Amino acid sequence: MGLLRKYKQDTFALAEACKYPEQTIYEWRYGRGDAPSPGHLIKMARAFGKTRKEVQENHLSLLYAHLLDDCSGPGAPFINLEVLPTALPMVSACRLPVPVRRSSELDLEAIKKHIWYDTSLQQSVRELARPLRGKPIPSSLNQTEPKNTL
Repeated sequence: MGLLRKYKQDTFALAEACKYPEQTIYEWRYGRGDAPSPGHLIKMARAFGKTRKEVQENHLSLLYAHLLDDCSGPGAPFINLEVLPTALPMVSACRLPVPVRRSSELDLEAIKKHIWYDTSLQQSVRELARPLRGKPIPSSLNQTEPKNTL
């Protein structure tokens, strides 16, 4: 609704711009049916935005609202969503509609799939991990880790 108010449009205009049935927009508006997917959010962000910056702002507000909608239930008081002032360089450089994964994440995923039955892979991982066991975590990562107060 914030997007519609910002551009002084109605649900019909949004449905037409995104080529969605108007009923789908109404269902999302009132929290019924399936929630919009990440692709839907991107399409709606682009519906009225004229510049890249407008589209980014629209997408951020839609994503934030979508995440807030998911924050319901018994654990809701313990969830805090925060918009950071700047994005990580890897994220801000991305122009894809899907999250970017580092190549190391993909490598670790491949290792995870094969490590249980590949003994040579197990040995290679042990050799790689041995010098890391005593290595301190960089201070920039240490600051983001939650402190144990118990």
